[in-house]
Amino acid sequence: MSSNSIRIQRPSFATRILRFDGDVVLGAMRDVFAQGVIWATPGVASGDAAATIAGAAAGMAAQAWSSGRDVWRACSTEGLPQLGWSLLYDGMSKALGELIKELEQDYPTAAADKQILDLLGLTGDVLDELNFQFDATFFQGIAPEFSGQMSGRLRERLIRHGNLHEIDAKHVSGRLPHYFRVAVGEAYQARRSEYRQLFEAVQPSELHEALERSTQWWTYNQWLKKQMAMPVFLENFGLSEVFVPLRCCWKVRKSPALQKNNSDASELSYLEQPPEKTYVRMLEDVLENWVADLRDHYSPDNAIMVIEGDPGSGKSSSVKKFAANVAGTNDDLKVVFIPLQRYVHTGSVSDGVHSFCTSPDRGHPILPDNLLNVDRRARNQLLLLIFDGLDELSKGEAVGAEAAADLVKSTQNWLANNSSKRVAVLFVGRPVAVSSSVQNLNLKDSQHLLLLRYVLDDSQKESFGRDVDDAGTSLYLDQRADWWKKFQKARGSEVVGFPSTLNVNSLRQVTAQPLLNYLVAISELNALDFDADRFNEAALYRQLFRAIWRREWGEKADKEATGPHQIGHPAAGQLDRGEFEELIEVVAQVAWWNEGRWASTLHVQQQLTQPQRDILTKLEAKDDRTKLMRLFLNQYVQARNVGGDAAFEFTHKTFSEYLTARRMIRCVGQLESRRVLDPDIVNLLSNWSKVFGPKRISFELFNFLRQELQIRRIPRPGAATEDSYPTTELESWRDMIVDLINHVIVEGMPMEKRTDLTTFQQRNQQAVASEESLLAIHSAICEALQARQQKQLSESPIRWPDPAALGNWLCRLIGNPLWSQRFVTQDALRWLNTGPRREISGVFTFWNTQLQLSWLPSAMLSGVNLSLAFLQGSNLSKVNLANANLKGALLPRVNLEYANLTGAKMLKANLGFADLSHANLTDADLSEADLTGAILPWANLTRTDLRNAIVPTRALLASNGRPAYLPDGTVPDNDEWRKTYKG
Repeated sequence: MSSNSIRIQRPSFATRILRFDGDVVLGAMRDVFAQGVIWATPGVASGDAAATIAGAAAGMAAQAWSSGRDVWRACSTEGLPQLGWSLLYDGMSKALGELIKELEQDYPTAAADKQILDLLGLTGDVLDELNFQFDATFFQGIAPEFSGQMSGRLRERLIRHGNLHEIDAKHVSGRLPHYFRVAVGEAYQARRSEYRQLFEAVQPSELHEALERSTQWWTYNQWLKKQMAMPVFLENFGLSEVFVPLRCCWKVRKSPALQKNNSDASELSYLEQPPEKTYVRMLEDVLENWVADLRDHYSPDNAIMVIEGDPGSGKSSSVKKFAANVAGTNDDLKVVFIPLQRYVHTGSVSDGVHSFCTSPDRGHPILPDNLLNVDRRARNQLLLLIFDGLDELSKGEAVGAEAAADLVKSTQNWLANNSSKRVAVLFVGRPVAVSSSVQNLNLKDSQHLLLLRYVLDDSQKESFGRDVDDAGTSLYLDQRADWWKKFQKARGSEVVGFPSTLNVNSLRQVTAQPLLNYLVAISELNALDFDADRFNEAALYRQLFRAIWRREWGEKADKEATGPHQIGHPAAGQLDRGEFEELIEVVAQVAWWNEGRWASTLHVQQQLTQPQRDILTKLEAKDDRTKLMRLFLNQYVQARNVGGDAAFEFTHKTFSEYLTARRMIRCVGQLESRRVLDPDIVNLLSNWSKVFGPKRISFELFNFLRQELQIRRIPRPGAATEDSYPTTELESWRDMIVDLINHVIVEGMPMEKRTDLTTFQQRNQQAVASEESLLAIHSAICEALQARQQKQLSESPIRWPDPAALGNWLCRLIGNPLWSQRFVTQDALRWLNTGPRREISGVFTFWNTQLQLSWLPSAMLSGVNLSLAFLQGSNLSKVNLANANLKGALLPRVNLEYANLTGAKMLKANLGFADLSHANLTDADLSEADLTGAILPWANLTRTDLRNAIVPTRALLASNGRPAYLPDGTVPDNDEWRKTYKG
């Protein structure tokens, strides 16, 4: 056959099927349709779908479905015109099914049932009216008039019959063309052997192989664009409606390459040095220029780009938007977006990418399985791989930063050995994963980008140094106004920009981040209370959690509740909100054990009590509207398939981290209550290890623990008392944890009771994680108590058996980490109150450690690395810090009376208002240090380097000894220098 086009025509059997109506058939058709199974198209009326509908129908309907079981055979019999009609109908039906399913929470069920029949019939009628011609350019044009007409008619029906607001109907119907293009491509890919006959009939045979490749890429490109159109969270509009292009920066350093920290070095290490120059640009512009340069002048040395950003900073959204923008714009550029929580890294990049492209649980259309085996040099092509979520990658026993570093290094090696493939790679992740992954790659400064927030505070701007090239005023932009205008427009409300009520310092940090800013917007629109004294990220997630519960069941459910937090659930009867929240927390905890994003249903079941299993079973009843995932909101947690097993996946890692922190707090309370019945501390520690042992606490999780305890204070008069913890309860928790620590530092964790762990390595790893969690939760509880009591806490009764016990324990928990490594242990010491003469060896690294308000009098800290440490307000009287590295440390208002700082390196340290009376600073380096308001009577400054230091003259004259250099750089001639010193 050689015709150039084919006029599509409705199959005669479809006319019969589409005329059916009746309540008996309706419900069964709705279930099949909502799952994306399209009837009256190839293969739908066979197998389970046909059996479901045929079994539910009667008489004429059953006979019709029986006669339509082999739809494809009928299409083949009637010819290619009918086959073309079937392909378009198949795609539109699937697209409509997805949209209706997304509306289940807002769209009345009865109306949805009726719309399914009407829309299916309407789809066939519109196809008949258009007189559509199928030709070789089908996937380029993809019948825009067809999707346009269906979009308009869908909008009208949603308003008239679905009772949706006009703005919501506009957003939903506006997504239809995106969904349709992807659905048509997927329909073709699923039944290539049949549908390819259409193309064989309208173009030469030698182009068929190229058609298959281009169709695969076209389908995937449309899938990328669809991601920006899909609804976000509780909204009916897509991400593209509210997306604000973000800024990024890179810092040009003095050192040409990364250097490891050396405590004997005379200057700060590479990462500690202020930049010579900082460049600030729009992220999209940087990425587009990078790709354009690689297309013209490809080099493996320039083929890696890294984006670093905090949780919720918009990393994934930005790279998704970039991928959608460039996908399909040029035949010589291919883009693949790879979420690393769905990527299995075995050590081979080519194997990992091949597995991702062909895996059935990848969550997107099939990509060419030979993705990395193409010589693109001959075709002048470039393939861009976007690896998103370095911190969510796992590889065997290696997880997190270790697995990320292995992936990045192996990718660099692969690029170096396969330059003819012309592959570029963009890595995206959180700071900890990025810093540990790229430190040994010798990337150029411009290849490591830092994603900036909507608005920067003064301290963040200062961190960029004095020489900033921001191509205008981009560094000082407040992008929150742009986002709020887009949000208000998408909502159909008055466009006024950033609300003045939210423009306060206490909300600045959260509104500066895209994800949290959205949660603030939801809270503000629902008139939720903002308590400035305790407002933080945890408060936002908590409000969203409650908003989901209220949204799902509405005012009617609340009024019909038999208790203050109960609802009449069709599957589980009266479901207490606390029971539901604990159930979701368990799902999050299992996800945390598995790197934060997903949890298998089987693993979740194993962690539940029998009553909880019963609830989960009821919630996952056959009716999709009562499933747990429908209850908890499809945009928050989604069902997925992992290796053939059912699983729950969190749409954002911070959701599971927040809920895991809640789970941990709940478990601490449960363990303390259990202690009354079973006071055996060995059993208590064994149970503790089951909860906290599978994975070490991350900094993000630690912050949520701290924040959640902060907001659960006794509320203000008249406010609700739910979920608040009395001070006496927190004190009981702290006392229990102190008892556990006292046992651990003498006897260790009783891992011999964990018979479920079979190897020494497993038991040791879980013991370390369990012990670190004791420190972390002890610190979080003490911080919450401090905030309530507004005074310094009394010393915790930790019984150190000998002076070296603390040092030995820290050695076990953090060992001797690399200069860039940090553990939660280092930030959890601030409330430890170690008592006098604790000995900590100089091998320890406390780089960038949080030690505010620490109680370390007389501690033996000689030689430790405390560079960039935060020690504000700590008690370090009589501490031995001889030869310690305190470069850049923050020490304002620290008590250093009688401290031994002999030979300490304190370059650029902040010692404002610190008490250094009687301190020994012999041979110390205090150059460029800030001692504003410092107390220096009788401090020994013999041979101390004070060049360019800020030291009040009166304080300096009250000291003892002859410095090596005075602040102005002069060298005192003799011990009488104070008599002539003018300052």
